[in-house]
Amino acid sequence: MPADNMWLLLPALLIPCAGVWRLARFNLDKEQTYYFKGVPIPAAGLVIASLPFVLNSDHNTQIAAYLYNPYVLYAVTGIVSFLMVSRIPLISLKFKNFSLKSNTDKFILLLIGLLAVIFLKWLAVPVIFAAYVLVSLIFRPNK
Repeated sequence: MPADNMWLLLPALLIPCAGVWRLARFNLDKEQTYYFKGVPIPAAGLVIASLPFVLNSDHNTQIAAYLYNPYVLYAVTGIVSFLMVSRIPLISLKFKNFSLKSNTDKFILLLIGLLAVIFLKWLAVPVIFAAYVLVSLIFRPNK
């Protein structure tokens, strides 16, 4: 696919459009105190912004091959945009208290994040994002 075709860049507009939609809904919603409905914009932005760093880091060449595939980038863009505007309850890292029982999901996510940063370097960002969504789906934050 030629990179100079402007129509191929059109899916990149999904991210800011989803961000605007999410921000408008977030500003009107009074329920999102200790959990989020959909992925927060900074988390989505970090994932997208980390991809060039993942690509240029010293990791497996197979990962680079996936990131050079435009359809993979379209899929990542679509998934991240969908997760931003979805109403899936996702954990917030706001602690009500520091007890292990009421914050198990947050401590698991922090442990995964710490291990990922130590062992995966820049690849840790998308891994932590995926872990964030999965831990949120497993523990389903209380409303």
